[in-house]
Amino acid sequence: MSCPGYVQYARLFPKQESGRAADMGTAVHKVVEQCLRDPSLMASSFEGHRVNGFVMDEELIRAATFYVNYVRGFVAGREGLFVEEKVELSWVHRDIWGTADAFFYDQDHKVLHVFDYKNGSGVFVEAEWNPQLMIYAAGVVSRVYHKIADVENTTVSMHVIQPRYDFDEPVRRFDLSLGELMLWAATTLKTAAKNTEQEGAPLVAGEQCTFCECIALCPAYEKHDRSLVLRDFEPLHPVKPEDLSPEQIAYLLEGTAWIKRYCEAVAKFAHAQATQKGIIPPRHKLVASVGNRAWDDETRALSVLSSMGVPKEKVVEVSLRSPAQVEKIAVKYGVDKTALSTLYSRPSRGLALVRETDKRPAIETGVSFSEPTKQPQKQRRYHGKRIF
Repeated sequence: MSCPGYVQYARLFPKQESGRAADMGTAVHKVVEQCLRDPSLMASSFEGHRVNGFVMDEELIRAATFYVNYVRGFVAGREGLFVEEKVELSWVHRDIWGTADAFFYDQDHKVLHVFDYKNGSGVFVEAEWNPQLMIYAAGVVSRVYHKIADVENTTVSMHVIQPRYDFDEPVRRFDLSLGELMLWAATTLKTAAKNTEQEGAPLVAGEQCTFCECIALCPAYEKHDRSLVLRDFEPLHPVKPEDLSPEQIAYLLEGTAWIKRYCEAVAKFAHAQATQKGIIPPRHKLVASVGNRAWDDETRALSVLSSMGVPKEKVVEVSLRSPAQVEKIAVKYGVDKTALSTLYSRPSRGLALVRETDKRPAIETGVSFSEPTKQPQKQRRYHGKRIF
């Protein structure tokens, strides 16, 4: 919605293979889908199984279990839970559709719950006024509208469940009345959809670019974030860190995110070009990608090693799980998690320099800053120049 030109521009690019993070998320989605369709099935039964190319380890199983238990808590054994169902908003625009992770209409409380599982551990996903989530929710409303007896008093509750993100609560929830949500779809969303069809629809750079497959060759993105890295420097004269002003340091720190995302996008685009169109960049080649060695059958491997005289305790690691892992297990046995607080501590790892938008509170160091006076012979003109 934030970039009207995306739809037309994306058609110019070859279809790219999904990344590792997306494939991992798909694996967890496959597990939780089966569990929610079969109330007797537990996510833990998939531990050690390979799903969508990923071994379901303890961390992924914990995330899947949290999501499944969260959704089941709202359903409470009742009928009417929809899982991985296609929803669409053709009345808004013919191309607006998607697959909702799960949704459930609670007739007793007049609440339509829309659940969205996020597997990412590095990027925080907000629920409040999240366009993607709201599109899913509006599509769900269209899907079950005929079942809603009291439209005027029905609330649409949108849930983002992100159990692998450690810097915030695992669940975010955003409630709107059904009328407010559908008004948004009929006005804001419909206008945004029409804007994508305009000739020369503009490309707009911003936070929405993070996972966009077009950023490798997007002029708007290049102009937006490259300016953060390159503004205020003389051409072909890299500046020593100690000669930078605080404002210039801020620009460069903000620009590192662009450098990383841009390089990753270029590599992904180049891989798609090479594998799908045979266009290989100079001084590069395609080779077989081989992963790390993994036991085909751990039980058999242990048996063979034992027959060879290798003690089991020498090859099998046994250790206490992390406090976060133990806490989730202990509460299932009726243990108050606050009772465990005396058993662990959080070691200090120093201070991290982050953007102001980070949710963690700022730390005052007690050190005052005054910009040093530079010698005239070392002064440089920065304004309006670039480093290369």
